Amino acid sequence: MTFNDTKGFIVPFGKFKGETIDEVAETDAGLLYLDWLVGMHYTKGMFREALRTYLSDNSIAAEIRRIQRERDR
Repeated sequence: MTFNDTKGFIVPFGKFKGETIDEVAETDAGLLYLDWLVGMHYTKGMFREALRTYLSDNSIAAEIRRIQRERDR
């Protein structure tokens, strides 16, 4: 699965149910939510794989680190 493949995955539950991963990631809060969601025990299967691939992209990972640094100030 490639990074581009993951963008269109639909979030199947929770706060952003029905939105794509890429849509959720448009905001800082959404990106942090995806980062949190990947660690939850109920996030399974292809959706979990898509999240891991999406969040491991260098630009996405850097953006998460930036958001976390700003939040921790």
